[in-house]
Amino acid sequence: MTGSASGMSQRLTQYFLDHGHYVCATDVRIDELKRQHEHNKYDGRLLVQKLDVCNPEDWDHCISKVLATFGNIDLHFNIAGVLMPHKIQDATVREINLQIDVNVKGVVFGTRAIAKAMQNRTVGGQVGRQVGGQVGGQVGGQVGGRQVGGQQVGGHIVNFSSMGGLATVSGVTLYACSKFAVRGFSMACSKDLAEHGIAVTCFMPDAVQTPMVDLQLQMEESAMAFSGEILSLDQVEEAIVKEVILQRPVEFWLSSRARLARFGDIFGASRAVALAEWGMKRAVSGLVVFSKCIDVLTDVCIVVVGCAQGMAKQNKIKARLNDKEQAATIDGYGDGRSSIPDQRTISTRSNWPLKILTFVGIAWCAMVLHWWVKHSLEFLR
Repeated sequence: MTGSASGMSQRLTQYFLDHGHYVCATDVRIDELKRQHEHNKYDGRLLVQKLDVCNPEDWDHCISKVLATFGNIDLHFNIAGVLMPHKIQDATVREINLQIDVNVKGVVFGTRAIAKAMQNRTVGGQVGRQVGGQVGGQVGGQVGGRQVGGQQVGGHIVNFSSMGGLATVSGVTLYACSKFAVRGFSMACSKDLAEHGIAVTCFMPDAVQTPMVDLQLQMEESAMAFSGEILSLDQVEEAIVKEVILQRPVEFWLSSRARLARFGDIFGASRAVALAEWGMKRAVSGLVVFSKCIDVLTDVCIVVVGCAQGMAKQNKIKARLNDKEQAATIDGYGDGRSSIPDQRTISTRSNWPLKILTFVGIAWCAMVLHWWVKHSLEFLR
């Protein structure tokens, strides 16, 4: 596990320990990680290591320690990441380097090193004896790769990307850049490693209730991140344990907006070009201009409504924190847990004007599109 001192990795580390697995928890903030587990020894099932994911030598040392202690690596999570919300014109060189180094190179170095170890894995280590107990039972049966000649080979690598790796929003440009890279890298790796029985999954959650969301709460550029559902750590844990580990998919989306984001990923930037080419082939320049206008108006409607929803939720969360005098506790890390309230407890009834506006906007676009199709067909006849 990388990034185990906070957020999703902290939660999953605790889950696997609680259910009897052997875990290597790593983080660059080793003192904080050790403090969190100083009163729990877990009967030797926990190995705590300092790991700078940007340093290949750290990876080699860490993996050697794991293999010497536990014997095998069945399942690996590349979770460590950083986010610095800024538009590209406001980003510093340090912010560019840090986000690319941690979010992209860290995943690349980790996947490369772990894949080599999994290729050479054997049966009979402590992990091999342990997986198959309790949750253990179902999860462990899937974690260990495949059987070849009675020997267990392969494994499973889960690289954490984001819905930002599927559809972009303004204000977190470098983060989106890095998560798109993780997605493409993971999909290619799944093909590279398939013959060795090693599955690679790209896990793409929406915004999750972690210190990273706390950081975005303070940045107006990140308002769009709050336009959808803020996932709880319970939802992430359930998705990982009950679906990702068992099914070993190449991609897994965890968001109420996943299908919409996927649609935007496929058609987003290309639809205006496609309509323009269609019109040019038929020398109907007037229709092309009109189609571009409709395209722009639709995008503006979606972005304005999304930003309004995001800003409303962002302000609501800030208000709740101020009411509880918790605003001062938001420092981006703390004890590794989010300071914001569980979003499943926040009522959305006050957002009905925005929902009406969204419905009216979509209905308007649909009527204009119907009118355009009808009259363009008459014109062509």
